[in-house]
This record gives sequence, C-alpha cells and structure tokens, in this order.
Amino acid sequence: MSERLAALALQNIPGIGPTYAKRLVEQAGSFKAVFEAGADLSESSNIPAAYLDTIRSRRRAAFELAGQQLEAARKLGQTVVALTEDGYPARLKEIPDPPVALYIYGEALPTDALSLGVVGTRKATPGGVKFAREIGLELASAGITVVSGLALGIDAAAHSGAMDAEGGRTWAVLGTGADVCYPARNQKIYDRLLKDERGVIVSEYPPGTQPVPYHFPIRNRVISGLTLGVIVVEAPERSGALITARLAVEQGREVFAVPQPARSVFGAGANRLIQEGAHLVERVEDILSVIEPEVRRMVGRRLRRQTPDEPVAVAGPASAIYELLKGGVTGLDDLVDQSRLAVPAVLSELTRLEIVGRIRRTSAGTFEAVKRTA
Repeated sequence: MSERLAALALQNIPGIGPTYAKRLVEQAGSFKAVFEAGADLSESSNIPAAYLDTIRSRRRAAFELAGQQLEAARKLGQTVVALTEDGYPARLKEIPDPPVALYIYGEALPTDALSLGVVGTRKATPGGVKFAREIGLELASAGITVVSGLALGIDAAAHSGAMDAEGGRTWAVLGTGADVCYPARNQKIYDRLLKDERGVIVSEYPPGTQPVPYHFPIRNRVISGLTLGVIVVEAPERSGALITARLAVEQGREVFAVPQPARSVFGAGANRLIQEGAHLVERVEDILSVIEPEVRRMVGRRLRRQTPDEPVAVAGPASAIYELLKGGVTGLDDLVDQSRLAVPAVLSELTRLEIVGRIRRTSAGTFEAVKRTA
C-alpha cells in the first residue's frame, strides 16, 4: 500500500471530507497509518465513530477505486501528490481543509510559492478584462505566479496576461478533472499553458470528472490557499470571487480589490470588500508593497536552506542585473535606467537572484552582489 493510494482511498470513503481527512492523518501520522490504526483513532481524533466504521466497511471498495484513479492519472500523464508528500504545496497544507491529494499537469517550481490569486466575474466588462490581463502580465513580469480558476472573463484574462510575460507562470485550479477543460471556450488557454510549459493545471478531482456546480465554490479554497493573497478585479454582490475573498480572510491571506464606479453592478462586490478593509489596487505597485515583507521572509528561508558553495548559473536579464550590481549599481532606479528593463521585470530578476543566493538586500534598501569564494 503506497501513501498516495491510501490518500485516494480515504478520499473515496463517504463522509470523510478534507477536514476530517486532515484531522485523521495528523493523528495517525500518515494515510497508510489511518487504515492500519482503524478504531484506535476514535477517541483522539474527534471523528464520529460511525465514520470510522465506514472506513473499515468501505475499505476494499475505496482502494479498488483509488487504484483505478491512479492508473487513469498515469495514462493521462498526470502527477498525483498526496497531502503528506513533499511535492504538495506547502502553503496549501496550512488551511483547515486541504485537498487530500492533487492531480497535476505540468511542473511546479519552487518560485511558484510566490503567488497571488486573481479572480472576478465571468461576465466582466471590457475594462475589467483589460485590467485583469494587465495585472496578470505585470505580476508575472515581477516573478509572481498568477493563480486563477480558468473561468471566462477575469480568470481567462489573468491567465493570458501572465503567459504574455517573458517567463511568466500561472496555475489554473479546476473544478473538474485536470484533463477536462471547462468551459470549452478556454481550450486555447488550457492548451497554451501546457504546450508552452507556462505553469500548472491542478485539480483535487479524479480524471474525467465533469463540471458539477457545487465543485466550483469548493475549489475556490484552493485558489486562496495556494497564494499569499487574492485580487478581486470585478465582482457583483453575488459572486464566486467574493467566496474566494472570504476564504482568503479565513486562511489569513491578504485581500486586494480594484475600485469600481459607484452603482456599478459588476463592481459592487469589490467596492464592498474595500469598505471592509481590503487593500485598494489601482496599479501593480499597490500589491507589491503589501506582499514585500512576506516575500523577503520567503527569500530568507530559501537562502538559509541554500548550500553555501553550490554554484547557481544566471542567464538572460538576470545576468545583466547581476553584472550591474557587481559593477557598483545598487539602487532600483539606477538598475531600471541602466538595464533598460521595466520596473516589474527588474523586480522579477532581483527576486530570482535573491532566491538563488547571488545577491542580497542591504539595510539601506539597496542591493549588492554576493561575493563567492572559489
């Protein structure tokens, strides 16, 4: 019995949703141990005894189905990652109800931990679509992975904008199986993401799962759970984007909203979020200034894990920035002027250079190259 197989089997047990599954695995130590421990968990896990009885009675059928799901994923080229495995997104593990397992197309990169969700209405205005595409482009140019739900309107624009950026990355979180593109009108975005290797398509639902209305609000917790925060571009009073924003607050994430004209049907929800304390967003710098402290903490953790003498090659724009820093150029404005890159692009390369340990930020807020001994 593999840990991955046991995770999918537990997911197949009726009544054992993500919250109970996390509680069980935290108590037992692994998904395999959940099935091995059985009734021993009843007093310490606060799971109703009837559900533990169901685990025992449905075990065989649950494992048979899990085996079929794993095989289907393998044939489709999907990677399956269990909650307890190293490849599972660390930030998503923190939420109270993380998916037991994820079905993934594409390769997750360490830099994807620096991510923000961009969400909004499917019936977006032309102005909303334009803004979402621009913010996706600018965030991706700054080295931030854009996470959204591949829906029409704002989601599609944000994904497209991120992929328009040089090296830009995006994650599409689906409410269907990872192999099912919904809506079909976004097939080009889906195909581009995979073909050009611009990010990840991820779902908690097994291969072949078709769109079911209640799946989409459920998957919204994954969008917010993966990210440092969520940006609401346009959203009426009743909108799935507002569900995502509420979940972000519950998960301790930042919430951003783009202000809309008074009495705008499409913007009433975003305006209400601002009234309730969401960060107002008019340009990408409004977002970067809020998340910078967390980005610096993330970079610091990565640098502490870095092998001191490990050589890390830099190329392209990062190499140009690095050479300027070695030559004594230290301020952001000077780096922008001399590199002839846009501010978001310079910020992106500085972030990447910090992550791989080639530069550091000084107490004065400038940057300097890290000298490496032979």
